[in-house]
Amino acid sequence: MLTAGGYQVPAPDDSTAALDTARHHDERIDLLLTDVVMPHLLGTALAGQVTAMYPETKVLFISGYATPVLAAHGTIGPDVTLLERPFTRTHLIAAVHEAMHGDSPEATSRR
Repeated sequence: MLTAGGYQVPAPDDSTAALDTARHHDERIDLLLTDVVMPHLLGTALAGQVTAMYPETKVLFISGYATPVLAAHGTIGPDVTLLERPFTRTHLIAAVHEAMHGDSPEATSRR
């Protein structure tokens, strides 16, 4: 869905591979899109390690769990950007744009 939206997207299979990809990536990483709950590392731990390597990297979390459930279990904090599943391609592209640029695509197109 993201490559169809014009983004370059390496897609590691799991959090361990994602860390390896980040460690060996030659260019900046604009956005980390990660699930909240994954094997090996939670998305928040992955995000912490990636942003330690690339402080300018924005993070967008996705999850099938509702935000209140994640927050109640301490899985995510109040300042995270979360896209809840299920979502459409349009919602994903809009969330990525907002995470990277701080506004919606519609606001950008009106400028």
